[in-house]
Amino acid sequence: MHYARWEFNINIQVRLEFALDLLALADQYLLDPLKNMCEKSIYKSIDIDNVAYMLGTADARQAKELQKRCFDFIMKHFGKVIGTQSFTELPKHLLEEVLFAASKRGVYVR
Repeated sequence: MHYARWEFNINIQVRLEFALDLLALADQYLLDPLKNMCEKSIYKSIDIDNVAYMLGTADARQAKELQKRCFDFIMKHFGKVIGTQSFTELPKHLLEEVLFAASKRGVYVR
């Protein structure tokens, strides 16, 4: 039995939507190097308006590093992020996790 081994040493810039779609495919087909490359591409696009959506996507795709970066971004910009539509649409378990962590870290709204 032969196993395919993929090496991804390509440094390209792609649109955010494409990177998110590619992340889903990489997760589905267990292509961890591609998944990591997508995560790194997505990091650069995190902002106030999309970070909650990206956190939900990272959670759904078990993209742990992206999830951590999104989480840290939310803690840093908590007051602004909680006012976004995408924050209110987070799955209940993520919303609870974010609010609990904010409370535990002493994060407050400025």
